Amino acid sequence: APVLAAARLDASPALAVGVGLAAIAGHNWSIFLHGKGGKGIATSYGVLLGLSPLAGLIAAGLWISIVVVTRYASLASLAGVLSVPLVMLLTREPVEHLVFGVVAAGVAVYRHRANIQRLVQGEELPIVPRRRRPPSADA
Repeated sequence: APVLAAARLDASPALAVGVGLAAIAGHNWSIFLHGKGGKGIATSYGVLLGLSPLAGLIAAGLWISIVVVTRYASLASLAGVLSVPLVMLLTREPVEHLVFGVVAAGVAVYRHRANIQRLVQGEELPIVPRRRRPPSADA
């Protein structure tokens, strides 16, 4: 919403990006939670949709595809956010938007450090465990 408000007020792309990054920082390091907070993926996605709907749709499609195949939300989130700068570069977004993509990706990787470690070690929990097939009657 803050990014869309900035756009409605004809703010510069740099101001819209700054407002968006402030929203992400406020979510990740909330003063109401004594500097703690979430990982910022949903907030980053909201900002992304305000700045570049096309990059947002591509990141969402990538997120869904990776969750369906692997069932790891953290892996899907990282892949989605890491795709944003590349998509913005390929679609020739304003340089300010590209800066947002790089900063948001860096923050997401930083906030997902523990998830990355668990993924590498094979200890990350999937969203929904794969269903075990019941033993066949032939066995």
